[in-house]
Amino acid sequence: MLNHHARDTVFTTLDFEYGFRATDRLENESLKRIFVGSKHGIVYQVNYQTEQLEATYKTNDKAIYSIAVNDAFCVIGSEDSYLRVWPLDFQEFFMEAQHEGPVSAVDISNDGLKVVCGTLYGSIGILDKSNQNYKTLLRSHTDEILALDFHKIKMNIITVSRDKTIRLWDVKTLEEVYEFSSPFDQPLCISAHPSQSIFACGFHSGKMRIFDIDTTEVIDEFSQFKKPLKSLSYDNSGKYLVTCCEDGSVSIHNAARQHLPIKMMHLEMPPEFVHVAFSTRMPGDDDSRQRFGVMGEYGNNVIVYDTESFLIHHQVMVNNIVKSFKFANNNNDLLVVTKDCKIRFYGLVRYEGVFLREIANCHRGSINSIDVSCNSGYMLTAGEDSMVKIWDYDAQKTIPFFFQSFIGHTYPLTAIIFNPRNNNQVISVGERDGIYIWDFNGDMEGDYHSDQLAGQDL
Repeated sequence: MLNHHARDTVFTTLDFEYGFRATDRLENESLKRIFVGSKHGIVYQVNYQTEQLEATYKTNDKAIYSIAVNDAFCVIGSEDSYLRVWPLDFQEFFMEAQHEGPVSAVDISNDGLKVVCGTLYGSIGILDKSNQNYKTLLRSHTDEILALDFHKIKMNIITVSRDKTIRLWDVKTLEEVYEFSSPFDQPLCISAHPSQSIFACGFHSGKMRIFDIDTTEVIDEFSQFKKPLKSLSYDNSGKYLVTCCEDGSVSIHNAARQHLPIKMMHLEMPPEFVHVAFSTRMPGDDDSRQRFGVMGEYGNNVIVYDTESFLIHHQVMVNNIVKSFKFANNNNDLLVVTKDCKIRFYGLVRYEGVFLREIANCHRGSINSIDVSCNSGYMLTAGEDSMVKIWDYDAQKTIPFFFQSFIGHTYPLTAIIFNPRNNNQVISVGERDGIYIWDFNGDMEGDYHSDQLAGQDL
């Protein structure tokens, strides 16, 4: 009987006593105990045989989320972010370890020397009781990953999540190396500087902030927009940064001069989606060949500017709602992803562009991300159907569905890229199932930059 202990009490977790304290089987059965945790930080000791409450122990003032017991001690993980190791009489804890978030799961190794714990912040760690050392084995986002980029200087994957954190991951060790938290302003998009240890991030407030990786500080902040900043990108030289607001407004920043804004452009009719992308700077190209594209009025066209005069070079009418686009690495072609799940190819040899062809039904559901290998030999697509598809960029000119599909994600993908430093690696992120790194065994030696798309006879 719990009597007054049952009032306003929620029991959260329990564990059975481990081992045997008596040689006689019947006596041992009578001594077995169950330890039950509650939302008030109290541990209830219950006799397994008689079902009687034998004792209560106050361990902390917050809820107990997990408990594990062996024949020598009890481990408790609590809402107060502490992991504590107690003797079975609960007089005073042996040791404790503070975590970044509430400890939600604990367990003890068979030899009793190690304790493993998990937190609601997506980390898993091991406490070694013999030397009191603590090692974090795994960190992860705790909510949907919204954006992905790769920092070529630091060799880090950068991710932005709905858990309001920006995290950097070492591509070799696969460990988290930096974490930036923004609890009051949701980060939405990311772009890594190509030659400096910095990156830019757009936020729901409309602010754009520049982060220094080495000092883990915000070094610049700009408030060009009052609505969420949904897309931004550095050019390949790191000279310019272009940002796009939810209403289609565009701000151009001189990244070489403390990211000062140099030009603003506005749309009268906001598009449904916003996106910005730069063309690839080819060997021997001058600045006049560097271009960037943004959404046009109504969102059914792409406007391409040059980066020196900021004059319009092309206005590609797609006659459909554009979700995103990417310049092919041959610097002549524009790949456009439309709302009706198609990829349309345009040659940039005329002002209005030249429609070449389209691939329909690439995925079951929307196409969420595309990328092209550095040698323009392969195209990546990621979709709502949780599939990763690799397309032979040359072969699919004449055979529209020349691709291979790969499974692994269990939820829709949000972004996919080739590792720009090593195109034999593909990085993808899903809504709720983390970051995936794939080995890609395609031919990265061949150079397809000079090839034009089939049908481009101009």
